[in-house]
Amino acid sequence: WFVALAGSRGLCEYEQRLCGGIGGKGEFPPGIFGKMNKALNTGEEAAVDFFKSHIEEVCSHVPASQLLVFDVREGWEPLCRFLDVPVPDTPFPNINDSKSQRLFFKTLKLVVWLATLVVS
Repeated sequence: WFVALAGSRGLCEYEQRLCGGIGGKGEFPPGIFGKMNKALNTGEEAAVDFFKSHIEEVCSHVPASQLLVFDVREGWEPLCRFLDVPVPDTPFPNINDSKSQRLFFKTLKLVVWLATLVVS
């Protein structure tokens, strides 16, 4: 059923190779996401280096007047100043901590695989 949905066996094999199946030990996809995932899986130092070099590359291509390099730890002020809007009275949200993100994606992966098994 997945082959019919995805369109070709070759595409399915490619996706399986990338994601690595249930174990998730596949290859990294090409492009920016592959580089980011590889850096994140290598360790903190590689991840920090990747993000710093990515920020430098973006800054070299986008005019400073059109770019906000934003650190969420700074809260509403720099974002609202850049957008020229008033600072809201509500606290700045902080819901994307890494622990909850890992739990969410592991749960999502499990649900997808279980749904796949049930449907097939």
